[in-house]
Amino acid sequence: MKKIFCVLAVILVSVLTACGGPKTYTLTYTATEGGSIQGEATQTVEEFGNGKAVTAVADEYYLFLYWSDGITSPRRTDIGVEADVTVQAVFGVDESAVAKRDHAAFLATADGEVVTVTGYIAAKQGWWNNQVVIYLLDVNSNGYYVYNLPCTEEQNNTDLAIGNHVSITGTKGSWAGEVEILGQEGAGATYTVLEGTKTDFTPIAVTLADNLEAIMNGYFTVSKVEVVAAPTFQNDNNTGDIYFTVKDAEGNTMDCCIESYLTGTSTDVYQAAAALQAGDVVTLTGYMYWYNGANPHITKIAK
Repeated sequence: MKKIFCVLAVILVSVLTACGGPKTYTLTYTATEGGSIQGEATQTVEEFGNGKAVTAVADEYYLFLYWSDGITSPRRTDIGVEADVTVQAVFGVDESAVAKRDHAAFLATADGEVVTVTGYIAAKQGWWNNQVVIYLLDVNSNGYYVYNLPCTEEQNNTDLAIGNHVSITGTKGSWAGEVEILGQEGAGATYTVLEGTKTDFTPIAVTLADNLEAIMNGYFTVSKVEVVAAPTFQNDNNTGDIYFTVKDAEGNTMDCCIESYLTGTSTDVYQAAAALQAGDVVTLTGYMYWYNGANPHITKIAK
C-alpha cells in the first residue's frame, strides 16, 4: 500500500510539473496621497482563491473616498480571483478637519500678528471708499470678520462675490471684544481667489445659555426666544440699523442688530424686525458679531 501511495504521489508531481503548476494571479493595492494600505499590499493568489483583507487608511486631515474600481468600503477582500487585480485607494482632503484646525490656530494667534484664513464669502456689509467688510465662513460655519478689505468696486463685484472661495491675509485685531482681520492697518490685507464656490451653510445651533463667544462671527441659529420689547431704530425717522433684545425661558438675554448695510432695508428680515412686538417668539439666524458681548447681526427671523 505504501508503495502505491508513493507511485501516485510521483505521478501527481509529474502531472503538475508538466502543466506548469496551479495558475496564480497577483493582487496589487496602492494609495494616492493622503493615505496608505494596511495589510499585504501585494499578494499572490491561486486561481479562484481568495485574497487577504486590506484596508485603506486615511492620514490626518484626509478622508478615504473610494477604490479605483468603484468599491466604496475602505476594507476589501478580493475573492474567487480569476485575473490580476490592480487597484488604488483614492483619498481627498477632509475639509471639515482642516477648517477646524485652521480656525483653532487663528483663535490662538495674538492680536497684531499677521494671519491667513481661508473660507467662502457668506455676507458683505457693502462696498465703499475702495474697501468692503466681509463675513467669511469655513465649511463648519465658523466665521471670520474681515474689516475694510481693500478692493476696487470691480473686484468687489467679481473676485469677492458672494460664495467665492478665497484666502485672506491681514493683521489680527480686536475692538470691543470683537476679533477681526484688519483690512487697512499695517501693510493692508490682501486676498487670493481659490477654486470652488459655496453658498449653502448649515447654521450652528445654540442656546442663549451657551458660550456664544466660542462661535464669534460664526453663522448660527437660536430657536424659540422671546422678544423683550419693540425694536428701536438707529435714526429718529425709523431708518438705519434696528436693535432689539431677546430672552429665553431661563432669563438669559441677547442684544441683536439688523445691520442695514448688511441686509439692506427692503429685505424680508428688515421688515420682519421692524414689525416685532414684545412677547413675539422667534427663531433667529445670523452672524455672531461681538460688541462688549454677543451682539449678533441677524439675517433671518422666523416666527
